[in-house]
Amino acid sequence: MLLSMVTLGIWSPWATVRNRRYLYGNTEFAGNRFDFHGNPWAILRGRVLAVTLFLGYAIGGDFYFAIPLVAAFLLIVLFPWMLTSALRFRLSNTSWRNLHFDFSASSGAAYRQLGLPVFLILLTLGWFLLMKDLASENQTLMESMRWDGKAILLLGLASFFLVPLAIHRIRGLTINNIRYGQNGFSANISLARFLGLYALAVLVLFLSFLAAGLLFFVIGKLSGGMGTLFGEMLQGSRKLTAAFLYILMVLVYLLPLAFWNVTTSNYVLSATRFDNLELDMDMSVWAYWWIMGTNALIAVASIGLAIPWTKIRMLKYKLSCLSVQGELQVYTGTSTGRQNAAGEEIGDAFDIDFGF
Repeated sequence: MLLSMVTLGIWSPWATVRNRRYLYGNTEFAGNRFDFHGNPWAILRGRVLAVTLFLGYAIGGDFYFAIPLVAAFLLIVLFPWMLTSALRFRLSNTSWRNLHFDFSASSGAAYRQLGLPVFLILLTLGWFLLMKDLASENQTLMESMRWDGKAILLLGLASFFLVPLAIHRIRGLTINNIRYGQNGFSANISLARFLGLYALAVLVLFLSFLAAGLLFFVIGKLSGGMGTLFGEMLQGSRKLTAAFLYILMVLVYLLPLAFWNVTTSNYVLSATRFDNLELDMDMSVWAYWWIMGTNALIAVASIGLAIPWTKIRMLKYKLSCLSVQGELQVYTGTSTGRQNAAGEEIGDAFDIDFGF
């Protein structure tokens, strides 16, 4: 952190490589540890492109209203390329027993797999922006709210199908193209299962917010009404209540996310095979949720200084739930050489996790 600050971020690629070498070097499987061989200069080149795209998205609207829209459009269109580029760089620079992993899918294969979700997402966003635009300033407040409601409903209905469809295809593309030496991983995963898990996650979201709303209502009643409660909180006389409600909302927000992450990861990794080995992932929603929630609160309370500790805490839990059944063979292969890190750096800039 200090070196990155002093060098205005130029050191950050070297920090990335140091972090991964430390984490990989402390991750052990069958008596051997992993290693990371990434070139910081390749990461730096990719990071320049990522920062340019991110700045266009984040602050481009201050110069011209269309710049963030163009950046978002490019992010969606480039996503299949980003995915393959990121995974090829990450895996080709990861080794175990001195043998490298690799990612065999081409960008063309990624566009064939993800082209439909990408097109539907762009179409949905286009309709959403059009309907928002129809709610012009010349309309009455009720008419504007009606158009806003239609746009949000369209986006919600589309996401109910598009999110699990896109993630299902991403997981399938990812797992079925990971190679270790001359052998490949495989997983037969069902779209119907993803749709069912997403529906359950939406139900968990609804129930958790309903429970939080009821708790808010009860606390407000006991405090003389919601208006009185929020007025006292704004005046600073209800600091403990405000802190409690903040913590509650963080936990409520993270519960459906934890449910989705755990159920999909358990399903996909338990369906994964490598040669004669079978993987099994058995994470608990409640344990994962607890770690996510407490990690978020600890990171805020420490002004970010505890983030390395929270990352290692989550990584330890995930690996403790992962097991492999079967007998290891002697695997052979060849080095895959240098790869482009641009896709991974763009993903990191927009907080898109391409890990596996």
